[in-house]
Amino acid sequence: MEAGNVLRDCPELRSKSATNKAHGGKLTNRLVTGKRAAHLAAEARGLPAVRLSPFELSDPEMLSIGGFSPLEGFMTRADYESVVRNMRLGNGLPWSLPITLAVTAEAAEQLRGQTRVALADGEGEPLAVLIVEDVFTYDREAEARAVFRTTETAYPGVAYLAPRGEWLISGVVEVFRRANNRAFAKYRLDPADTRRILAGRG
Repeated sequence: MEAGNVLRDCPELRSKSATNKAHGGKLTNRLVTGKRAAHLAAEARGLPAVRLSPFELSDPEMLSIGGFSPLEGFMTRADYESVVRNMRLGNGLPWSLPITLAVTAEAAEQLRGQTRVALADGEGEPLAVLIVEDVFTYDREAEARAVFRTTETAYPGVAYLAPRGEWLISGVVEVFRRANNRAFAKYRLDPADTRRILAGRG
């Protein structure tokens, strides 16, 4: 059977694809608009901010549109440790990569005691508010060994981990501005969009 004909010729697969649920059974949505977005944008300018690298900017967006469902924010200590050790979230759901926000020890000290923190792009423009749940240390080398099975910096995942801060901040996010370039917006479909399109095509 040709790959292109699989859904057409297999009613069972076609039915399952049309009703496919998000990982964990819930498609999350942490993207706010309208008055709520305006309120958060104004609040964020008065909050301590964490500037995200170009690579890190994708995490708030993925969290906001359900790309990391069922996560609604950066991993808690319990989820992080469970993923690193067992490749599962704390509730047992399979998950292979930590979704974390790392900061330096100096930044962690400045943020300690804060309940709300702004997330900003490289120019300092806020795009989200993080409701802080915990700030904790972690072992980058141990994470690399457990997740990537190597500590060689030639490996891209390890190279990404090496310069990150020594502390992790966990908590739910509310995103009011999507930072990534929208030049190819018509080709970038959110999970909700793909589900709607697939359902419409049967």
